[in-house]
Amino acid sequence: LCIERSNGVTVRDVTVRSTQNGIILDRVNGSKVYDNDCSFLSGWGLAMWRSSENVVCRNAFDFCIRGYSHGVYNRGQDSAGILMFEQCSRNVIALNSATHGGDGLFGFAGKEALGERLPKDVDADGAAAFAAKRGCNDNIIVGNDFSYAAAHGLEMTFSFRNVIAHNRFIENAICGIWAGYSQESIIANNEFARNGGPRDDAAGFGEGGGIDIEHGARNRIEGNTFVDEGVAVEFWWDDDTALLATPWAKANGGDSRDSLVIGNRFERCDVALGLRRTT
Repeated sequence: LCIERSNGVTVRDVTVRSTQNGIILDRVNGSKVYDNDCSFLSGWGLAMWRSSENVVCRNAFDFCIRGYSHGVYNRGQDSAGILMFEQCSRNVIALNSATHGGDGLFGFAGKEALGERLPKDVDADGAAAFAAKRGCNDNIIVGNDFSYAAAHGLEMTFSFRNVIAHNRFIENAICGIWAGYSQESIIANNEFARNGGPRDDAAGFGEGGGIDIEHGARNRIEGNTFVDEGVAVEFWWDDDTALLATPWAKANGGDSRDSLVIGNRFERCDVALGLRRTT
């Protein structure tokens, strides 16, 4: 089902099986997607592109995955239960099951937000001003199950002020939450267990474990439970030359800094908190 350039739509009681994608929203705003079952697909259960102020609730988007070979390759080719691509903001994503996918939820600000592909009315001199505070912003992601992904339970990058609360992240192959370059977000009261495998000291810092935030700033990690994680929470800066040169990074900054880790519980974790070149 593909809906384009629409407002105030309701999508419910849709079942999709054994195809590529389930429900696609292209520039759809102020709509409701609930009580659908789009599972066992090779692409995305729900794909959102430039879609904002929607409510996505009580859906099943399980086993949406491609590009996986056990013990060999597990990136999932960016398949996901839920895709939020190119400035999807102010959505409520609540009480969904998005397990066993490439990612549970894959969110990315998009190439326009980064300034890599600008609108026709914006030239190179205005790119940084255009990119300021652009992203998949102000989404509320609450009460979902993002477990058993081949890659990430939830990925939300280059974005601002998202609330990720009361979700479940169990045994995701790479990490529970990957939030590179995200800022001012709240990750609170979530359950994390056995994400990313055991601690690999030889690999150093990078994706793996409960929460990984590279080049993030002013994020708040509060009241979460981490059990049997190789690394529970990790913040770091590294020399991402190409990304740090984008208009987005020039406008919004690329430092790893000013985050808070408050009132979390760590049980049987090899490393509770990993920090490298962060302030």
